Parts: sequence; structure tokens; C-alpha cells
Amino acid sequence: DRYAGDTEDQDNSQSVTGYHDYKMTVPRVEKEGYDVWMIPYNIRMIRYADVLLLYAEALNENGKASNALVYVNKIRERARNTNPVDPRRSKQAYIPPTTNNTLPDITATGQTELRQAIWHERRCELAMEGWRRDDLMRQKRFGETMRAYADKYNTTKGANFTDSRDYLLPIPQDEIDKSNNVLTQNEG
Repeated sequence: DRYAGDTEDQDNSQSVTGYHDYKMTVPRVEKEGYDVWMIPYNIRMIRYADVLLLYAEALNENGKASNALVYVNKIRERARNTNPVDPRRSKQAYIPPTTNNTLPDITATGQTELRQAIWHERRCELAMEGWRRDDLMRQKRFGETMRAYADKYNTTKGANFTDSRDYLLPIPQDEIDKSNNVLTQNEG
């Protein structure tokens, strides 16, 4: 890919696969005249899509699946209506094809089915943004996911996650002391 004003393609040599996450890429031409950390872009602390998906998940968990669908499908509608051609690029290596069936609305109405759909939507929508581990921990699926990864790739990386211990954060000693030992340390 090449951005307008650039004279050469983006360098993906740091990537083992040759693929690179362009999600938050700032073209070189837009960085000119700025220090590396002082570019004129907003730093996103939390995205609107993240808020909508968390809200949809909360609605679903509270038995309001039809209300949850509205918010999940807002995310999909925005994605459907986004032009796959990046207007900042003068050369784009891949332009995904789109049809009327691209990213249809989610229609699941059962709580379990909708929960899975919301979790999948979070995984796709927030990819490469650093929230996946937090989501898996919150959903109590991190241990299962890491053990499946370890089994699949015959590695011990992630295999020693102990659910009863590792889903918990330790209670700060200061808080235990303030409680006059009413609180006791958990396994975390």
C-alpha cells in the first residue's frame, strides 16, 4: 500500500508474515514536522463501538436480547457502510469485495446464541487494539482459550493458567490491614 504523498510502499519487513496492522496507521506525509509522539491525531482511549458492544452484552445478560440486537447491529451497519477503499491511499494492495450480503444484521434471539455473537463481534471489531485478553478474562474464557492454544501448537505457553487462582487479582495488603483482617487474601 502507498499513501498519498509517499514515494514508496509501506515497509512490512518487521512482520514475520508480511502482514501489518494498518488500523491506526498514520501516513508518513501526515507526520512531517511533528515529533514521533506529537502527531495531530486523537489518541483513542475507548471507542464508541466498544461502549455499544459492552452495553449490548449487558442488555443480553439481563434478559433484554431484542434491545441488545439494536446496538450490535449499529456496529455492523457502520462497518457495512464504510468504503473499503482508504481515501488516504494512492495505491491499495487489496480492496475487499462487498455485496448486499456483506456483514448482515445479527438475528439471534436466544441469550446464549446472542452472547456468542456479541463476543465474536468484539473479537473482530476491536482486533489489534489490546482488549482481547481483558475480554477473555472478564468472560472467564481465558484459561480455556490459552489451554486450547497450547494443545494446538504443542507448546507450554499459556498452559499453566490456573482458573481458581489466575482469574483473581490479589487484594492489596493495605486494604486487608484497613479491614482489621475481615478481608483475607484470595488465591490471586
